[in-house]
Amino acid sequence: MSFIPSFNNPVTDTINSVNDIAFSPSVSHRFATCFMFGELPIPAIPGIPRTSRRMGPAISVKYPCIPSPVDISFQKISGLSRTLKTTSINEGGENMRNYHLAGKIEHGSLVLERGVMTPTPLTLQFERQFCGEYPSYLNVIIMLLDNSNVPVTSWFINNALPVSWQSGDLDANSNAILINRLELRYQNMRMMPGIKA
Repeated sequence: MSFIPSFNNPVTDTINSVNDIAFSPSVSHRFATCFMFGELPIPAIPGIPRTSRRMGPAISVKYPCIPSPVDISFQKISGLSRTLKTTSINEGGENMRNYHLAGKIEHGSLVLERGVMTPTPLTLQFERQFCGEYPSYLNVIIMLLDNSNVPVTSWFINNALPVSWQSGDLDANSNAILINRLELRYQNMRMMPGIKA
């Protein structure tokens, strides 16, 4: 009976472990959001003048950048997309191929869905927008998390503008959770690497 010893290659083992950690896909059901506002609405205080005649029942105070800790969880987020528009050029006498020239980059609409809850800074931002006040932009960070709640990757949404707010149907024959659908149009999106635990 012959015995053949087995040798472990530390380099191969390290590469395999790094591949398993860094390049294995992550599930999409564990994520968190962070909204950063340049302005926050504050209820009007008697005796304090409003910042403008269009402000209605609230005044606004500017801050450098304030995250909203209560607008973290959502049931569903969609609209993280970018599309490069192209112009097709046909060359005379050439019927086998076309030339494509790069144009502008278009971004999708960020759609956030969650159950109806008490007013938060995000919903107040939407309320201000649809009450005829001046357009107010915000920044959004969406983080995909692993099982240890460590960010795997993140998306930074820049200059997002609230454009749509839709609530579900009120149905006395159903016991389903009432869902709010919030939509924002954004100027730019950057993907940021995270840490794989």
